Amino acid sequence: MQQLAPNSYASISFGKDSICLAHMLYRIAPGLPMYFLASWESFIIHNYDEVIESFIAKWPINLNIVMADNVSQNLDASWKKTRDIGQRDLQNMCNREDWDGWYWGLAKDESKGRRMTLSCKWGGQPHPTIFRYTDGKYRCCPLMNWNMKDIAAYVQEHGLPLLDIYRQYGLEMRTTARVTRNMAELGGVAYLKQLSTEKLNRLTARFPELRCYV
Repeated sequence: MQQLAPNSYASISFGKDSICLAHMLYRIAPGLPMYFLASWESFIIHNYDEVIESFIAKWPINLNIVMADNVSQNLDASWKKTRDIGQRDLQNMCNREDWDGWYWGLAKDESKGRRMTLSCKWGGQPHPTIFRYTDGKYRCCPLMNWNMKDIAAYVQEHGLPLLDIYRQYGLEMRTTARVTRNMAELGGVAYLKQLSTEKLNRLTARFPELRCYV
């Protein structure tokens, strides 16, 4: 990937897979730009501030936190409207034209959709983890064949910090930096109540409609 796309960045979320990817890439290319897309609620729903501070203290990655603050900029907007406004925030986080490619912490083990996406091949493919788009950009997913035990072993081996929801409920939990529809419908808001009533109250004070998911 470094040969094919030397001017690449890593898109990280500080979830369990993502933090393993960030650690691996730092050991190979310490100066590689890494981007984390955050929003108004990110540091409410999870302890990202603690995890990021702890990680960077040991592995000072070239981190860029991109704040997509659709909430504060749209004070009267509902939860659904702010979601709709930010629908393409991840795609717009970095200007595609400025880069040769990017690294993602995706794994086939996560879902059927991920398995199908990561199984795509192209003629002349130099490595199974690298995919070439029609515009000549490259995507590399080094963890595509990792399972939960691989992640757990890597986290334990290197002492990587984890979000509080993993420590309380296990690595099987799915995390997101934003309150998406899937996050809410799959119990993310309900888990937040178990983790911190104070954080839930801050979130629902802005979006009262989320209380129906508790």
